[in-house]
Amino acid sequence: MSPIEARIRDRHATVHSLLAQGHGIREIARELPMGGNTVRRTARASATEELLSGRHQPRPSQIYPYKPHLDKRWAEGFTNALHLHAELQDLGYGGSYQTISDYRRPRRRRRVRVVAPPHHLASGRSLAA
Repeated sequence: MSPIEARIRDRHATVHSLLAQGHGIREIARELPMGGNTVRRTARASATEELLSGRHQPRPSQIYPYKPHLDKRWAEGFTNALHLHAELQDLGYGGSYQTISDYRRPRRRRRVRVVAPPHHLASGRSLAA
């Protein structure tokens, strides 16, 4: 059980215990470090699972359907995010440039940078000569 789940279970038990003793929502909110709406939502839930369901389920981003296209273009060497954004807009993408840039960032960091050798090594001469 995660710490958040444990806290929600404890909070649910405490709120329902205080409600059973006749305390009101405002009184419980003042007594516990909780907002009134949180107390109200917790009071309405007959079981803790009602509070836990649907938590931590990320929604797919707007870029999700276009990721295969982006990955293909990246593999082809096409890495300019502004141009990729324009391409995706032509395909129906309605999101921002920043989303594309953020998606590309980890790939840019893994890219191997080729550095030209120092001039004296490139000409074939050695330093001793």
